[in-house]
Amino acid sequence: MVIAVAALLPLLTFVWPLWHYYFEAPQYPEGLAMQIWSSKLTGRVDLINGLNHYVGFMHLDAKDFWELQVLPVLIVAVSAFGLVAAAIGRKLVFHAWLAFYGVFAVLGMSDFYRWLYQFGHTVDPKAAITMEGYTPPMLGTSIFMNFYITAWPGWGAAALAGGFVLALFLAVCLWWRGRLKARRLATAGATALALAFTLSACGAPQPAKIVLGQDVCVECGMVVSDARFATQVLSKTGKAYKFDSIECLVAFLAGDELSKDQIHSIWVSNYLAPGTWLRAEEARYLQSATVRSPMGLNLSAFKTLGDLENVRAEANGLERRWADLIGLVMESGMLDKLGGHSHGMEPAGSQPADSHSGEGAGH
Repeated sequence: MVIAVAALLPLLTFVWPLWHYYFEAPQYPEGLAMQIWSSKLTGRVDLINGLNHYVGFMHLDAKDFWELQVLPVLIVAVSAFGLVAAAIGRKLVFHAWLAFYGVFAVLGMSDFYRWLYQFGHTVDPKAAITMEGYTPPMLGTSIFMNFYITAWPGWGAAALAGGFVLALFLAVCLWWRGRLKARRLATAGATALALAFTLSACGAPQPAKIVLGQDVCVECGMVVSDARFATQVLSKTGKAYKFDSIECLVAFLAGDELSKDQIHSIWVSNYLAPGTWLRAEEARYLQSATVRSPMGLNLSAFKTLGDLENVRAEANGLERRWADLIGLVMESGMLDKLGGHSHGMEPAGSQPADSHSGEGAGH
């Protein structure tokens, strides 16, 4: 609807003049008025042409201006194009029409100024009065000889400009609305993504809290008493299998009580920050006789290699890889000594620490 109104406004130039000129001089106390329309000139053009003859300005006749022949056609074209854009309702067509309208307005005003300059600088050398070049005003008042010449836009020019301004305002509103819509969509997408991450995080099994002095190691049956060496396995159902040491954890994984496809995650306690859980596969391991673990293989876990090296600087020992731990446990004979549910042996209970082999063996 707005586009249609904007498209129809230029047609008012056929009802109202585009521009007004008014000449004041002592010899013409009533003044001389002239109006420029889209296709004609009206007012006291005859008297103005008489004055032009004396100073050598060109004779004003609408038939001599090609602009006044083409302008009505272009105005109708602008209106028709706008009505088509309004009927189709496509943004691309609307923008094309707005661009056409803008180019038409800019070229029209540029040609108007060019014509004024040409009018005042194309002087007949045989004129009765010799004068220098003069450009009549496009807007406002100027003095030429004993004439005050005033120019201002008519309602036709206002209608022509009003249609473009209205269409431009609509384009800005549509752009702004699209931007707000895109922003709302982006916000909604980010919220949905954050919610999905939150729900995912909430739904994933998390390491369970180990109560020292109460929780019992699933593998050896000993009470978990040192948080620095505690470990646990989480099943996909969320059940936590707790252990008092890394070696018991590895021995459990070597058994058949919990298959690999049932395991969700494996966790070891950070030796330097007891109670902080590290992914078993990502942790760094130290085996040192100085760092005595509950089951005697003396394995401890660290978050970074730097942490491990800091401890090893005083405790000595060897760095171990996660993949190497099963070999250490098997070589120590721990699997044979641990009985019960997983390995066909009775729970080891409080096995003496010096019953294990490896770097930490021998206590």
